[in-house]
Amino acid sequence: MQRESTVTNINWLSPVKMQIPIPVFDNLNSS
Repeated sequence: MQRESTVTNINWLSPVKMQIPIPVFDNLNSS
């Protein structure tokens, strides 16, 4: 079950990541 949710998260984050500027994404990871 955890694997499926991880795959879903990656699939959801992939398009979102492309829309978010990299510096913004790095800031989110840092916090």
